[in-house]
Amino acid sequence: MPAVSKPSAQPKQPKPSFAKSNPVTAMKSNKSLGSSPLPSPPTKPTTSLASARLTRSEIDSLRQGKKQIADYAQKALKDRVDAALDLPL
Repeated sequence: MPAVSKPSAQPKQPKPSFAKSNPVTAMKSNKSLGSSPLPSPPTKPTTSLASARLTRSEIDSLRQGKKQIADYAQKALKDRVDAALDLPL
């Protein structure tokens, strides 16, 4: 069996940093240090975390409206399907 050579134990040299030697990057970093910070976006108005509870009559009214809309949509869909099925081929 051939002997496997181990890589030499030389310390790794750090890779050169291009940010220090790149004039464009250096100029950008200098600008950011000397410029004033951008204004922060406007804050949202504070809202109450506690929501108002609905009364029983409001809940019933919403349910009745929902049922009326569902009934109308069901009838309209039935009418459209019936009309489509009655078309001559």
